[in-house]
Amino acid sequence: MFNDATWIGDRTEKQDNQFYKFINKNSCKGITILEFGAGTAIPSIRIIGETVFNNSNGSRTFVRINPEPEETSQFGKTYDAINDLNIKTTPDSVDDELIELKMSSLAAIELISKAIEELEN
Repeated sequence: MFNDATWIGDRTEKQDNQFYKFINKNSCKGITILEFGAGTAIPSIRIIGETVFNNSNGSRTFVRINPEPEETSQFGKTYDAINDLNIKTTPDSVDDELIELKMSSLAAIELISKAIEELEN
């Protein structure tokens, strides 16, 4: 990978095949994509997430999390903090949402965890 002559691609190929098999099998179901820290310098993860989102036939939510403003501002609604979202939702109440959060991955995970706990109580 990336000009590494010792890279053995068999494992990556098997993982890719399993991933796309799963995506194809579930393309008509609702999907939520959480993308943490995928930048634009090597956009392969961003491209995969956007492709899966655009090809899904069920309800779709895409959350892109990145602390750098230039890494988030081109895809959907951009928020500086999760509180700006004013989320009072059940899992099936969001349809075709594109959400971008300007924050670190750790901060986002902590807030998502807190929101899940609040939903469960």
